[in-house]
Amino acid sequence: MRLAFAAAALLLASATAQAAVIDFEADTTGNKANGFVSASGAGVSFTDTSGANLIVYSDSEAIGKGLAVFDDDASRLRMDFSAYATELSLVFGNDDPCCSDVGDRAWLVLYDGVVVVDSVSVAMNQDDLPNQTISYSGTAFNGALFWYGDAGGTPIALIEIVDNVTFNVAETPEPASLALLGAGLLGLAGLRRRR
Repeated sequence: MRLAFAAAALLLASATAQAAVIDFEADTTGNKANGFVSASGAGVSFTDTSGANLIVYSDSEAIGKGLAVFDDDASRLRMDFSAYATELSLVFGNDDPCCSDVGDRAWLVLYDGVVVVDSVSVAMNQDDLPNQTISYSGTAFNGALFWYGDAGGTPIALIEIVDNVTFNVAETPEPASLALLGAGLLGLAGLRRRR
């Protein structure tokens, strides 16, 4: 019986989170179609919500390459995850003081399908450099939106630039493995009752 419980503990312990970082370094620079998947991070697709203006760029002020939602418009960067995650963090910049006001914020909204799970925002430091981070940790999500907006979340006309998109994907045991474990535990319990 102890062996069965040890096996169950090992199986449940295998349901750990797997971290991934998308840094865009392996991607060629230039325009990318909506639904873009970085060579450094399969499992997440990126979309411009107001057009098709995604660009992988290289900037001497950046941490290498990054992804921009180009055009100064009310666009947002949509991220669709192929599996549920519970943590997301990204570096952002291009919060130019010429086109934003004190109190404007970077926004990150997390979704489960079309249902909003949660949202976080960070005051922009308005130095125009990709040197700030916005993060979320909590309820599982499979989609996210990132944008620059005013204090109420209304988008402002700035080019969103992101880098080092870090997230985790929870690995869960397959249903067949759980069923097999359950059957084994029931069998062991039956043997113990006979004795």
